[in-house]
Amino acid sequence: TYKVSVDVTAFNQDVLISKTPGTSIVYALENGAGVAAVAGSRTVNLTSTADETTNVGYFTINEGETKTVTLDVTYVPGVINTAARLSITSINFDDVVGTPAQTWVASPASDYRSDIVTIVN
Repeated sequence: TYKVSVDVTAFNQDVLISKTPGTSIVYALENGAGVAAVAGSRTVNLTSTADETTNVGYFTINEGETKTVTLDVTYVPGVINTAARLSITSINFDDVVGTPAQTWVASPASDYRSDIVTIVN
């Protein structure tokens, strides 16, 4: 299981992040050379220390607050002895419920990735 956390601070607006990973977060599983690792299966889970009750289906970070958003990916590679890591590319959000219209881009990328782990299956 790979895990990457991001501290999100809401400034000048509230921030709503969908609890559905495919809507709210862009990530990649990469091998040691930075090439996408696509063989195998994965289970994706998105959690946060943000409020989950104000807007159903969203993590809500009120203006002025900082909360942690964590992406957990359990990866079962299709190839024995696969070395891989998890990288967050971006987080999509908005200040209202609906399709996210704003994007935060992870930069520098090296701050938003896990260590490389070799999975022996």
